[in-house]
Amino acid sequence: MRDFKEIECCRLIELEYQNLLQHLKKGYWPEGYFESPKGWFATYFPSVGCVPTHFTVMQGWEHAFLDLELLKRTPTWGEMNILKKFYWENTESVIQIHPKRSEYVNWNEYRLHLWKLHNTDFELPPIQKLLNRFEIPSIYPINPIVKSGKIDGWNYVAIICGKSWTTWEKVCEIKRKCFGEDCTALQFHTGNMSLDENNKHILTLWEAKDIPLPNKHIV
Repeated sequence: MRDFKEIECCRLIELEYQNLLQHLKKGYWPEGYFESPKGWFATYFPSVGCVPTHFTVMQGWEHAFLDLELLKRTPTWGEMNILKKFYWENTESVIQIHPKRSEYVNWNEYRLHLWKLHNTDFELPPIQKLLNRFEIPSIYPINPIVKSGKIDGWNYVAIICGKSWTTWEKVCEIKRKCFGEDCTALQFHTGNMSLDENNKHILTLWEAKDIPLPNKHIV
């Protein structure tokens, strides 16, 4: 994660106090709540302006989320890449999780999350090798083109979007069809923009394999 001194000027003190008061009223403190660093920060997104985002370290996991409930939509892939760059270094990789149906938790349908094991790097799938398998379509599809297979021991789904990224909801639908309800799939934000925002507009889903995941109760 980044040195928080670099973003301290963006901290939203009033919102942090409000959040603290809410916990006081409920008399409930999530395990690891007082671990640091954590807090609310104003994060700038070209698409929507400054939005409050939240970061914490809990139970060994670095976690950030972006909530666009006021706009009644989930964040885009590009917006989640900006969130990643705001809280983590370019050399770090983080994940978005599509959990098993039995472990699915959804407190807010307009909120998406990023996760990273604290001070530990993820094993990355062969994203560049997969992108090299596909060319930019000569005619951009109205609906995403979905390709699946296995590469270097990783089961994958490639979602060829066309001129722009498809929505989180569509990616979830494709995940269920291709991987099934009982499989956990991951999307990686590597910090390498040639992979994360590739000019082919291909999103990649990867079977989680044996990658450790956060407890569903803190998702």
